[in-house]
Amino acid sequence: MNRSFPRLEVALDEATVDHDFFFRDDDAGWADDDLLELCNRFVARAPIDLAVIPEAVTPCLASHLIDHRAQLGFHQHGFAHHNHESAGKKCEFGAHRAEEDVVSDLGRGRARLVELFGYRLDPIFTPPWNRCSHATIGALQSIGIEVLSRDRGSLPKSPDGIIELPVAVDWIRWRDSIDEAIAGSIAIGEPTGVMLHHEVMDQSDLEKIDDLLELLVNHPRAKVRSMMQLVRGRHGG
Repeated sequence: MNRSFPRLEVALDEATVDHDFFFRDDDAGWADDDLLELCNRFVARAPIDLAVIPEAVTPCLASHLIDHRAQLGFHQHGFAHHNHESAGKKCEFGAHRAEEDVVSDLGRGRARLVELFGYRLDPIFTPPWNRCSHATIGALQSIGIEVLSRDRGSLPKSPDGIIELPVAVDWIRWRDSIDEAIAGSIAIGEPTGVMLHHEVMDQSDLEKIDDLLELLVNHPRAKVRSMMQLVRGRHGG
C-alpha cells in the first residue's frame, strides 16, 4: 500500500476504466531553484506542464528548461501576475480592466514566450488566481490560444472554439488531505488536474510528490498525460 496515498490506491484498484491525470505547476519564473527541484521529481517519470509568467521568466531559465529537462510543457500564465482589482478577489485579467489593456497584455505575454520557447510553447492560457473576465476569454483566440485552464467549475464559461482543461485539486489548499482530494476526484470521470505551486512547497510536499508519482506511473489504471496530450486525445488535432 502506498504510504502517502492509500485511499487513492484503493480508488484506482476499484476503477473499471483507466483514469487520466495531469500536473500543472503555476508561477514558473519565480523561485527558479524550487522550480528545478520540482521538475527533477518528474524527469524520466511523468510529464508536468509549467504555467510560465511572461514578464518574470528569464532567457537563462527558459534555455535551461528547454535544453536540460524532459517531459515539460510550457504555456502562458497571465502577463506579470499582478493584481489589478481594487477590491474583492485578486485578478490580473478582471472585469475592471480596460479591454484594450487586457488584449495588449495578452499579446505582449504571448510574444515574449514565443520568443523564449518557440515551437515548444503550447496554445494554453492559465490566468493568475485561476480567474479572468469574459473579455479576456474572448480575446484568447486572437493570439493563438486554444485551451483555457482554470479551476473546475469556473465562470464565465468559455465560448465555442476555446477548450476548457480545468484543474480539480489544489495541492496547497488540500495538502493536509491530499490523498482524499485526489481519490475523490476520480468519481467525477474527468481527467484529474493537480495544481502545484513550487515556490511554496516544502520538502514534505516533494516527498509526497515522489510517492504519488510512484503510484501513478506503476498503476495499470492510472495514466499521467501532458495537457496537450489530453486535449489532442479528446478533441483531435
